[in-house]
Amino acid sequence: MKESNRPLTHIEIWEIGKEKGYDIQVSSKGRTRGNYRG
Repeated sequence: MKESNRPLTHIEIWEIGKEKGYDIQVSSKGRTRGNYRG
């Protein structure tokens, strides 16, 4: 089962963004908009 085939929860998105050092914003539809502050 590939997790990438299902929508991520806001917690998962936040954790992934934190790991990658991104400031992630989640829209109301669950889509990610990453502001890359490298």
